[in-house]
Amino acid sequence: WIRIIPVATVMYAVAFINRTNVSLALPAMSRDLHMNALQAGSIVGIFFWGYLLLQIPGGYLASHWSTKRFVAILLIVWGCCAAGCGLARNWHELWVLRLLLGVAEGGMYPATLILLSHWFPTKERARASAWFSIALPLSLVVSSPLSGWLLDRWNWRVMLIAEGALPLLWLTV
Repeated sequence: WIRIIPVATVMYAVAFINRTNVSLALPAMSRDLHMNALQAGSIVGIFFWGYLLLQIPGGYLASHWSTKRFVAILLIVWGCCAAGCGLARNWHELWVLRLLLGVAEGGMYPATLILLSHWFPTKERARASAWFSIALPLSLVVSSPLSGWLLDRWNWRVMLIAEGALPLLWLTV
């Protein structure tokens, strides 16, 4: 419990931070990248299309390959794409990076559930999944003030790069 649940929970909280931080930055991003409302909406929405792409294949790959390696690869891709969003020069680049971010994060949830199924007996899996799921509200408690502070102190680019570095830092821990 102490070895797996905190690691999985923090990892998924970081995923949720990278998934939602663009909504706080969208007004400034729209202005800086000269996006209209349709383009801004597609930037937010394309993440979820990418997320759907790796949901089922992600579970399959995690169960038939090394789950730890699969998660590590996803953390690297996800961190690079999330930080790369802060370096985007136009809305097209941002759109592609958000799509790839969705693909990378899409495999994380099923892979983590596979990992939990390997570590916990059947009787404890529901409780383990519930503790893992606490990451969603936990991430909102942490990310909103952090993102707001980064936006207030610097700008949306610094916020996306700093929060995009979190999965890469978490991988080293």
